[in-house]
Amino acid sequence: MMRHLSIVVALLLGLVSAPDAGAQNTCASGASAVNPLLAGASTGTGGIGGTGAVAGRPGLGGTGISEGGIGGTGIVGVITGFASICVNGVEVQFDDQTPVTDAGEPVSARQLAVGQLVALRAGGSGAMLSASRIALIHTAVGPLTAVDAATGEFRLLGQTARALEPAVLGQLLVGDWVRVSGQRLARGEIAASRVERIAPQALAQLNGVVERVDAAGFVVGGARIALDTLALAAQVVAGREVTVSGQWNGRALLAQRVVQEPTRSGLGPVAQVIVEAYLHQVDARQIDLGLGAWPLGAAARLPDGGIAALAVNQRVQVTGRVGADQQITVERVDISASRGDAAGGSAASAGRGSRGSQERERPRGTPGALDRSGSSGNSSGSDRSGESERSGSSERSGGSEGGSGGGGKGK
Repeated sequence: MMRHLSIVVALLLGLVSAPDAGAQNTCASGASAVNPLLAGASTGTGGIGGTGAVAGRPGLGGTGISEGGIGGTGIVGVITGFASICVNGVEVQFDDQTPVTDAGEPVSARQLAVGQLVALRAGGSGAMLSASRIALIHTAVGPLTAVDAATGEFRLLGQTARALEPAVLGQLLVGDWVRVSGQRLARGEIAASRVERIAPQALAQLNGVVERVDAAGFVVGGARIALDTLALAAQVVAGREVTVSGQWNGRALLAQRVVQEPTRSGLGPVAQVIVEAYLHQVDARQIDLGLGAWPLGAAARLPDGGIAALAVNQRVQVTGRVGADQQITVERVDISASRGDAAGGSAASAGRGSRGSQERERPRGTPGALDRSGSSGNSSGSDRSGESERSGSSERSGGSEGGSGGGGKGK
């Protein structure tokens, strides 16, 4: 059930309908913002939050893919359009039979949308990549405790986030439930690539790296997670990525389910990876995108200027080789310029925007490794609870572009 639609987009992911071996990358030349599996879907511009705004940006040139390898290619990034599907400027074929999961649970491929963060495994080589599995990774699902459509900043589950397209917050109010896709900056703030209003859910959900574990539970993204059962305690390790589902009481998330390393699980065993994300740490020996410290290969290709051209909170695309021990070695780093980066980057800056420095002081632990390299993270992260500060912003009357893309449906 492959289809080919047209609208210029480019941010991270690309899937094309049965391309020829020498076919042009449709993700770079033109893709649709509408999932082709949605029968009768509007051919409008679609976009982040279902508001009609597409997160467009120039393509990234070469992807570093030469062959899928025995284990295939793992791609982590934001969906920027559909040809089949486009992620990190890479075209990947999919159809309605492609396995798709959300927090480990199977869902329909019809739920894929522009702005969502995904981890997928693809087989094939060159322009002939085909997805064998796709995992949706929602950064946060829960009720809004603050929203400011002017700055794009909002809060939920004790998290501070900033919409890369502030207009999508125009019709959202404090108390509305939203599903947020995006990636974290170095200090934990979420650069939200998609914000959907949804119906209230039985459970809230939070994805991130465990900053520390203590007798009361653990901390993710500055939010306190309390354990519903002692059995969950054995699953939680500082420095490891988790997706937690549970009841939010306004101060903590009472965990009822913990999914370990959802990004890694979504990829499965692969031979190489292409990851687009924000730099958390960088030095002459290694880089960290929030999934662990990855060493730079001896022949790694870097941007002009080398390491000096890279900075924390810069958005980059990294191509890496996965060893037999699942250790990732960086082979290439490209700077990914986009109009959303400035908005996302400002979310990490102290004392900016209408809210001043209210939530900018949180230090971050070392994220857990996608490659199980054993980085454990430090325990410096604070455990601010989800206070409903700035709730006065609930009078937001909304613009013409509401963030109602969720259609009132849960997962």
